[in-house]
Amino acid sequence: MSKRYQAFTISGVANKQTFDAGIESNQAETKKLIALLVHVSGYAANFIQLYKGSEKIADVYDYHFDTLADLGAANFPQSTGKLQRIDLEIDLPLGQRIKACLECGATIKNLFGCYIYEVTD
Repeated sequence: MSKRYQAFTISGVANKQTFDAGIESNQAETKKLIALLVHVSGYAANFIQLYKGSEKIADVYDYHFDTLADLGAANFPQSTGKLQRIDLEIDLPLGQRIKACLECGATIKNLFGCYIYEVTD
């Protein structure tokens, strides 16, 4: 089985949860989510969440992920200690959807990511 990649972007909205469309298993393609790549536009104590159907399966502060925002340094290279990939290995049965969510407080930021998945049949 080869890996497939589906990019997504979530533009934050103040004091709200904003979801992307996610990925879903259907009759043509049953999927297994391998990992999620995540990058944030900046830090603001916002939450990056992952939902399988209506169940929240991940809830992580944006501080744990990499950003290219100018944080005040003359040169700001990519971090070696921040997350960029979340390994998941989640089988999605027929009709099941998994989707990313950005929950912003008063400070709006954006989330850029990619689902890495396999088609299982």
